[in-house]
Amino acid sequence: MHRLILAATLTMLLLVTPPQVRANELLVCPECPLRDVQQAIATAPVGATIRVRGGVYAGPVVVDRPLTLYGENWPAIDGGGQGTVLHVAAPDVRVEGFIVRGSGTNHDREDTGILVTAPRAQIVGNQVLDSLFGIQLLNAPDGLVKGNLVAGKPLPEPQRGDGIKLWYSPRAQILNNHVRDSRDVIVWYSDQTLLQGNVVERGRYGLHFMYSSDSLVEQNVLRDNSVGIYLMYGARQIVRNNVFFHNRGPSGYGLAIKETDGVVTEANLILRNRVGLYIDNSPISQGVINHITGNWIAYNDVGLLISPATRSNRILENTLLENLEQAAPQGGGTLDHLTWADSGRGNFWSDYAGYDADRNGIGDLPYQNRALSSVLTDRSPLLAFFRFSLVASALDLAARAVPLFQPAPRFTDPAPLIQPTPLPELPWSVSPPSRTDAFLSLALLPAAALPFLFALRRSPRLALAEAAKAPRPPAPVVLASVAPSAATAVCTVTDAAVVQVYGLTKRFGSRLVLDHVSFSVRPGEAVALWGPNGVGKTTILRCLLGRTAYSGTVTVFGHSPLQDGPAVRAHVGYVPQQLPLLDLTVGELLTTVARLRGEPLERAWERLGVFGLQHTWHQPVRTLSGGMQQRLALALATIGDPPLLLLDEPTANLDTTAREELMAALQQLREAGRTIIFASHRPDDVWRLATRVLRLEAGRVVAESRAAALPVRHDIHQSLILELDADALQPATHLLTAHGFAVYREDQRLRVLVPPQRKAEPFFLLARLGIQVRDFQLEVTDGW
Repeated sequence: MHRLILAATLTMLLLVTPPQVRANELLVCPECPLRDVQQAIATAPVGATIRVRGGVYAGPVVVDRPLTLYGENWPAIDGGGQGTVLHVAAPDVRVEGFIVRGSGTNHDREDTGILVTAPRAQIVGNQVLDSLFGIQLLNAPDGLVKGNLVAGKPLPEPQRGDGIKLWYSPRAQILNNHVRDSRDVIVWYSDQTLLQGNVVERGRYGLHFMYSSDSLVEQNVLRDNSVGIYLMYGARQIVRNNVFFHNRGPSGYGLAIKETDGVVTEANLILRNRVGLYIDNSPISQGVINHITGNWIAYNDVGLLISPATRSNRILENTLLENLEQAAPQGGGTLDHLTWADSGRGNFWSDYAGYDADRNGIGDLPYQNRALSSVLTDRSPLLAFFRFSLVASALDLAARAVPLFQPAPRFTDPAPLIQPTPLPELPWSVSPPSRTDAFLSLALLPAAALPFLFALRRSPRLALAEAAKAPRPPAPVVLASVAPSAATAVCTVTDAAVVQVYGLTKRFGSRLVLDHVSFSVRPGEAVALWGPNGVGKTTILRCLLGRTAYSGTVTVFGHSPLQDGPAVRAHVGYVPQQLPLLDLTVGELLTTVARLRGEPLERAWERLGVFGLQHTWHQPVRTLSGGMQQRLALALATIGDPPLLLLDEPTANLDTTAREELMAALQQLREAGRTIIFASHRPDDVWRLATRVLRLEAGRVVAESRAAALPVRHDIHQSLILELDADALQPATHLLTAHGFAVYREDQRLRVLVPPQRKAEPFFLLARLGIQVRDFQLEVTDGW
């Protein structure tokens, strides 16, 4: 009896006295007693948390004391087109989960969505829309701006404000934001800034540094701007593992470096810009060196453009691939005052015409850049009109054929590399894989294919003719019962394991992607790497192909993919998530790959028939449907009868019919004895194709079983596939993630994992934000 009385007393005390954790919280909502955000701030004690539930609240709002503003169900603070919407004027403030919209348009006042004028602010996971300036940190050191969507006002570029602006705000962290349709993301007088994992598109200067030093810029995607990154008047900046794609505005630089000391530019992909890398009088100080190392500079109009005053740059071990002009001095002159090689290693030049007789990986003749047409253009700029014409090509050909007309070389690389440098590890996790990523997957063909792939861009038919004359690769391997000889680079398949992996570990910077992964695959098995996006499935495939460095032991047919990569890859068929959308016809692409693989053309034609694609022979690859492209990728992967197939989410972007057709083809290959390793997060694919399953979590193999032993429909959820407008994908992802849904981006669709009792909720949430669902599908999937 005493215990019952004591329990009742404690219960009443708990009901009368609110828990201590709620004593410092305020709730604001349209139906609550407290309905005004500014009023809540005025009454909140220091350090309080104000929870604001969905609805529209009037701005401006000023936060004048340290506290947390937390939005639930995406409440909107609307400025009504006047002034600054949200002003953080106190230190140690956190703002999370809000839609902030509708600033004014006054440039003198710099009307802003979120303005911070105090230290240690955290601006996390918000959507800043229809604002002149998106997020500004003014005299606000040690700020964090993370995971925000910033979309500028629909104004002509000269009238826009900056998406994110730092002014005298050192040690800021700008992480994983998506900024579009603004002017710049600009860093003024703000040292030690970290910019990591951001996507910046359709602006003037993607990232713009002025008088700032000691910053790290990594894993960002800069696309469709006038300039990707502009470094001006600073020192000791590190720019690494970024993607600069299609920056072609009035300046059109991927990366520009102006009067900046001690820059390290390494392992970036600089692709399809007007100018890949522009260096202007940098470094400006005596005794300082800039380092340009390990970058891929590809398919730009001009790969490197360098001003005559530029000195003390070490340009080493870069891949300059099929730029219309590989490197040029701005306004004429030479570039011999730069360092193009060190310790017997220079750069890879796709137009190098030398040879490597001693097979040490270094050209026996120096690479010299001496295009007559470019020299004439330097003297008479009006001739630039003819720069890429047949006339210019004829001039350069004549100059090479008749030494009398050859101009002096602009520069000399004394030790050109014969093979491209390793492809940089790219930040696709912050943006869906593009056609660029898919195109680069063609590099997984045998090493002998590289010159022909380079030629495809210039003249597909010429490349086909060259391929027909090329030496054939080794004949396809034959199943054998003898162990492979260590003395030969040609792989053989044995009754032993086809693939052996032990202690495979991979880091991207400080992030551990694979953590001591071990497994083996025997001939004829179909092994599924099963797990959600981001657990390392694709990275394992890249390690098996030798396309990325790793620690641990990996052997494929008894050979190391890193040491014997071309020999291994010659006997592996690879199917990426998406085939590159080339201008070639199906016939031209198939003919090239067949000749490189040593397969008769009539056999390749029959292979098209197996996959129901013979009627597409004259059809450009880019015009095929998604299902037909994947079937073509599988047909190309099986040319030469490679005994091992590696498949990366082969059904990820296919509709139900196309997925059914592709799975049927893969089942036939498995039943014919082909060894298959495939990555998937779809349990239906695993149940149908796999004979054994490796389940991955956080870079580790956490379970292994025969496919038949998998529990039927384990951990059932449903997968809701939503087709949205392109501009709605990012805000929809933010919204649904904030409500606890697991959301995965698949091309122009979102895959949302929904438990049975919450199937309709995503539609209501999106409708509340005004996002239209174009179409949807419902699939059964697992709890990931």
